[in-house]
Amino acid sequence: MLSELLTFDRIEIGQSLGVHESIIDQAALDRWRAVYGDDVGGNTDAAPPDMVSGIVMAAQLELTNPHPDGGLHAGQQYVLHRRPVIGDTLRTSSVPLSKEVRKGRRWVQMKTETRDQQDRLIYEAVLTMIWAA
Repeated sequence: MLSELLTFDRIEIGQSLGVHESIIDQAALDRWRAVYGDDVGGNTDAAPPDMVSGIVMAAQLELTNPHPDGGLHAGQQYVLHRRPVIGDTLRTSSVPLSKEVRKGRRWVQMKTETRDQQDRLIYEAVLTMIWAA
């Protein structure tokens, strides 16, 4: 968590926002499947692709916290390199790629990378947001 509110003016292009760590465990996998179902055919210890995306978005929220209320997730482009399995520790990093004001709105792009405990690339994403303040 950041020490000060991450306003648009404080976002520094290329400056890491840190690393967020999470663990894939059976309980988390069971909770996900109970709510969203199983999009990978069951009987596997691998996390569904949607769950990985959710983990990355939760990490991004933590890494930019505190941030101004009222922002908008405007889009994302991502690549899932491999599905993590139960027991994997995921480390998600985030770095601002760009920011600009267009038509009075503050646009920000962030690059995230998620790696496992063996430093294997799991997930890459470029997130586009309209920053509130």
